[in-house]
Amino acid sequence: MSNFNYSRFGITFRWIERYSRNTMIRVLFLALAVYLFILLMNTVTASYKGIPADMQQLTLLRAIRSCGMAYFFWVIISGTWFCQNIKTKQQRITVKMLPATALEKFLSHMAWLAIQLIGMALMFCLADVIRVALFAVLGLDWIQWGIPVFFNISRVAGDMYILGVKSAAVYAACAAWLLWAQSLYVLGSILLNRYNSVIVSAIHVILIVALVWIVSKSGSGTTTADITMTAETAAYTAMTAFALLGIFNWVMAYRLYSRMQVINNKLINL
Repeated sequence: MSNFNYSRFGITFRWIERYSRNTMIRVLFLALAVYLFILLMNTVTASYKGIPADMQQLTLLRAIRSCGMAYFFWVIISGTWFCQNIKTKQQRITVKMLPATALEKFLSHMAWLAIQLIGMALMFCLADVIRVALFAVLGLDWIQWGIPVFFNISRVAGDMYILGVKSAAVYAACAAWLLWAQSLYVLGSILLNRYNSVIVSAIHVILIVALVWIVSKSGSGTTTADITMTAETAAYTAMTAFALLGIFNWVMAYRLYSRMQVINNKLINL
């Protein structure tokens, strides 16, 4: 049997979809509620007639940035429910009985995770539509659509500088860290049968504290003239390191998944 077949992949994906559909619906509704709460709480006080347009614009920008932070949080913790169907002995038996290879099952989980993240992004668009419709019904000044503002922020941000470093490099490092953090939760969801989110979160905090300490120590003797060069080098170094660590975590997650046994340790999935 070949290691990958589109037909088997489709069957496995449909099974995962049926198994995880209700969880995804709850998560999407929760994301919609969070986005809507952020948008309404930030913009309702600035949507009355007579409020200066620049103040309204700043209020909307602040709300959209808060929604972006919420989405980044979703991206990170989404790894905790990557493999929720292997926690019990019966669930592992069911997964083992699926007529597909380990690669096809793992890629099906990855595809389902990607769809969930896309759905969470679409929930922001829906929340913005609801905000505009609600303000229009109530006779409030709904300022403007938030979706074009978000894309305008993304376009302009790439031309800005942060600590003397072109923001594109900083954002690339942040994106690499984001994907590494998600991969760490994915690895934890496969390796740990209990308290995986708590344990991985604790590890994440410890690593961040250690990283901040190392950076502060390494930069203590840096002269002012070298700050820009040091910051730029650090941004690209961090991007490369987090990208490689993220790839390593995904590879290890697949290797653990492919070697999963029906009877495992109660805490560790080995």
